[in-house]
Amino acid sequence: MCRYTKPGQATVLAVTDGSLWTLEREAFRGVLLMRFSNRPSLKFLHSLEILSKLSLSQLHCLANAVTKVPFTDGETIVEKVII
Repeated sequence: MCRYTKPGQATVLAVTDGSLWTLEREAFRGVLLMRFSNRPSLKFLHSLEILSKLSLSQLHCLANAVTKVPFTDGETIVEKVII
């Protein structure tokens, strides 16, 4: 299931001494972009004008949902249905 990328809050209490590393939102998105941009399906989906405005997370959800369906020459792919 894909989730919307909305800012959130959390309370974290330390139980021992430690350090917390932080990462700015844009840096995090850059890391995600590098991680997922190598997937050919994401590059292809983003190259389609109708999908070009989708966010990286939306494209990732879409890429995970689509499946390849082979067709043979002359086979009907879409048939108009009149209701």
